[in-house]
Amino acid sequence: MPPGLGRGLALAVLLAWALHAWAMAQEYSFAIMCWSCHVATLAIAAGLGRGHALLVAAGTLFHLGAGLPSWLVETLVSGRWFPTS
Repeated sequence: MPPGLGRGLALAVLLAWALHAWAMAQEYSFAIMCWSCHVATLAIAAGLGRGHALLVAAGTLFHLGAGLPSWLVETLVSGRWFPTS
């Protein structure tokens, strides 16, 4: 991947993460952003920005394996959904 593209994608991921952090902070403590799925998002951004495919893969696999199922359960149980999730 060209370095400029990776950095652009990393910036887009970081902006999405920041928007989500802002949305979550409206109702919860910012500490919620320390949940492992949010940390995985930062790992994806770092991997994209630095050109480390393994870091991108690890963050993505964590999201698909743990983050998505947890999000589905929480959304179904609580009935709450955040557009930035």
